[in-house]
Amino acid sequence: MAVTVLDYGKFVSPGTEYTETICEADIIASVAGAQGQPKCLIARVSGTEQITTLALPWIGFSGYVTLLPTGAFTGATGGTSSITVGAIGKAFTAVASKALRLVYFPPTGLWYPSY
Repeated sequence: MAVTVLDYGKFVSPGTEYTETICEADIIASVAGAQGQPKCLIARVSGTEQITTLALPWIGFSGYVTLLPTGAFTGATGGTSSITVGAIGKAFTAVASKALRLVYFPPTGLWYPSY
């Protein structure tokens, strides 16, 4: 599958790294307990396992990623945040083919879901 690269610089949150281009349709698998690192502003997610953490796109990240689930997976609280991962701040169930935005808030070290 081809990856489209777009310039999302105007949409980058203040204080976050600007890379000039942010790709879309990066596929990361949902695995038990943790999820792969999103490398794009928009990332497709495969898998149906429960996650408790999500890797940060880069150290010092603040902002959001939009996940496009190919199946239903759940997010649960109880994960441990670190400099490279954030824990899930509120339980959720991702819906296949329905965009899910997760916002990372550094002071709490948590990802907050849009639904």
